[in-house]
Parts: sequence; structure tokens; C-alpha cells
Amino acid sequence: MLAVERKEADGRAGSLSSMKPYIDRDLVRPLLRGRVPEEGIEHLPVNEDLTNDNKGKTIMAMYSAADLVGRPYVCPPGTPADLIEILRNAFAKVAKDPELLAEAKKAKIDIKYVPAEEILKVINDLLNKPEDIKKEFAKYISF
Repeated sequence: MLAVERKEADGRAGSLSSMKPYIDRDLVRPLLRGRVPEEGIEHLPVNEDLTNDNKGKTIMAMYSAADLVGRPYVCPPGTPADLIEILRNAFAKVAKDPELLAEAKKAKIDIKYVPAEEILKVINDLLNKPEDIKKEFAKYISF
């Protein structure tokens, strides 16, 4: 963002949460968004709608997966199902905790709980794309 502030660059890509302080200071203006609606930018065009190419639409939809998945917590293979259920319930509960939400608001952090089933659906969809699509996607995004 320093390059934008110094007028060395005209813009940059980033998540809404990371760009919000710069949007609030009128340093940048959001132009488009991924498929996951975010409060305040839901009126913007969706990136995958800017192409008519099916492969392009698929790749842009894949790129948007991170908007929903965010930073998931994972357990190693073989973790007992009852422990996974305890963890899932704990995350769902803490995401509604008024004290945590108040602290997050002060820190300008959005807390949004996404159920494991939704995240698994997105991840399984990503992993089950045809090889040519995954190969093309890998040119732009690395894990």
C-alpha cells in the first residue's frame, strides 16, 4: 500500500478486511469483488462475470473460494470425531460471544463463522476440478 500512498501504483488487489483502512482513508476505491458478498461492497460487479469464457469463470470462482474459507482451522488425519465436534461447537459458540465481538470491532476485525460443512464443500469442489483447470489456476495462485 505504500506504493499507492506514494502515487507509485494506481491500485492493488487484496481482501476487503486488509484494504478497509485504506478504503476508509479514501486511498483506494473497490472496483470489483469475488462471489462471496461482503457488507458494503455487495453492489460491485463479481469478478467472474467480467468474462464469457467458461474456463475464466471457473478460475475466478476458484479464486473466490478463499473469501469464504478464510483461514480455517484443521486437525490431523485420525482426529477422533467427538473431538472434532467439540472444536466445531466451540468455534461456533465463540463466534457469537459478545465480548469477543466487541474486542474484534475495536480492532476492526470481522468475525464470521462459516460451518465446516460449507467449507468442506468448497474445498472438495476445488480439489475435484479437472486437471487442466487446476493446472491453469496454479499459474496464478500457489499454495
